[in-house]
Amino acid sequence: MRSRTCFLIIICLVVATIFLIFFEDQRPIGTIQSLVTETNKQFYKIKNFKDNLELSEQKKLITDDKYLKILGFVDNPRLYPHSVWRNSSLPIIVTAVQSGQLHHAVGFLRNIMTLLPNHSVVVYNLGLSNYDVKMLMKFCNSSKCFVIDLNYDLFPSHVAKLSIHAYRPVIIQDALNFAGAVLYMECNVRVSFGNISALVNKSLKTGIVLSEQEDVGVSNQKHAVTSLTHPKMFEYFQTVVDNFEFTPMISVRSMLVYNTEAVHKNIMLPWVQCALIQECIYPIGAQSDGCRFDKKPHFRYSGCHRYDESALNLVLGLYFGVDNVSLYSWDNSRTRLFYNVTDELAEKEYFLLKSNLTGTS
Repeated sequence: MRSRTCFLIIICLVVATIFLIFFEDQRPIGTIQSLVTETNKQFYKIKNFKDNLELSEQKKLITDDKYLKILGFVDNPRLYPHSVWRNSSLPIIVTAVQSGQLHHAVGFLRNIMTLLPNHSVVVYNLGLSNYDVKMLMKFCNSSKCFVIDLNYDLFPSHVAKLSIHAYRPVIIQDALNFAGAVLYMECNVRVSFGNISALVNKSLKTGIVLSEQEDVGVSNQKHAVTSLTHPKMFEYFQTVVDNFEFTPMISVRSMLVYNTEAVHKNIMLPWVQCALIQECIYPIGAQSDGCRFDKKPHFRYSGCHRYDESALNLVLGLYFGVDNVSLYSWDNSRTRLFYNVTDELAEKEYFLLKSNLTGTS
């Protein structure tokens, strides 16, 4: 039975071969050549279509110029050291306050105005109630203290989603544009002493320095940029995940920036551009909780994304080199310049300060 099947297959192959030979002999040579040519054309059309499709799908940092102009990205920008605030010691101190953070903001002002009295302090209001703004102004009662409302209408709608921190690059760049040098601190961060010359000197060398201190309640374990950055964000910066597997993530909760030409073009611009593109700063599926740091290897994506912090770490790694974190990071564990304040301590301090204010009024 098996031999009969093999014999039939051989017969079929022989017949098919004879048929093809006869068919090719009858076909004009020109027709065959034109068929080959046409086939090649179709192949290249398909290839070009595929290449164009891949090109169109590439993520790019393209932002509407109207947003960038508002923040000082123009043909002749204001840059350090020529265009700066002259009536204040530099850097100016900047923070941002949202609903529910009045107690932190008041403590922040007291800390800065006591230890850094020659530096102007700017508080960006991200959505405080009218009562909270009035109360904040009672403590911001100095010629060197300013409260600025962030106008969300000037920017893409996702900037108002405070949980993704798209506002942070925006307000830092805004302050840099009019002041020239900014020490940004989260409102629950304080300084331990008033001498910041070492931080200033380090920052002047590269134009930017980030503190390494961690959030309240977060372990001091260092995590790779890749473990806290959604894989899709890498595409916007035209880089791959592998490049950052051994680059530690540095916190942006306190950072000193000088608006030099290099920082303006190579660091602040791409950071702001990403912040203004929702798919860049907030890729589909990104979240900030539910971290799985038990995954091995530890540089694998933990499931947690740090939004603007992730973006800035990518920008800095690409500009300075992924192995040169020491150039732009501040070892706060050694100096203890910055420290965090818990909600409980901030509430107690606010109660005392408010009581003193009421008693003297």
